[in-house]
Amino acid sequence: MKLYLIRHLQTPWNKAGKLQGSQDISVLTPSKEDLKKIELNTSILQDINFNVTLTSELLRTQETACYYGVDSFQVEPLLNELDFGKYEGRPKQELLDNIGDTWYTDLTQVTLGENLKDFEIRMKEFISKYQGKTVLVFAHGATIRAMKALHKFGHIDTMNQLNVANNELVILNFPESPFIRRG
Repeated sequence: MKLYLIRHLQTPWNKAGKLQGSQDISVLTPSKEDLKKIELNTSILQDINFNVTLTSELLRTQETACYYGVDSFQVEPLLNELDFGKYEGRPKQELLDNIGDTWYTDLTQVTLGENLKDFEIRMKEFISKYQGKTVLVFAHGATIRAMKALHKFGHIDTMNQLNVANNELVILNFPESPFIRRG
């Protein structure tokens, strides 16, 4: 499976340092820098034959796809952002103050609006569902960090040690049956 993942464009809440999670927030009008990055990413993607292009159910990923000139995509609920529960709309620093280092060192011990073990299962289900395909995905920060962590470590425990900027393109190549332990 070859995944081309693009994190949605910046929203007002990203700009303010607030957690969005399941909240349906629109993106800001892209800056000149955003438009240059879209042009660069589009040039990288232009000759790739995607089996499917996907967004989450949330408007910010769908709007980003449209800014990329993609008007034909499928909505995939497995790609929805992590549900941050009571922290949605709150500053990220508030979550960090309450959870501490566990946010970076052992995330599966954390339960927000969605249990992180369930979130990991959802990400693995997505990877299994699209195994063997070349997929363009417009998604969210936690979703893409989880995919990067699964690719690199096989788990999401330390996914928050990885960074993904708004409008960043991440390319991952998952082997067949990536979560089966080998001898």
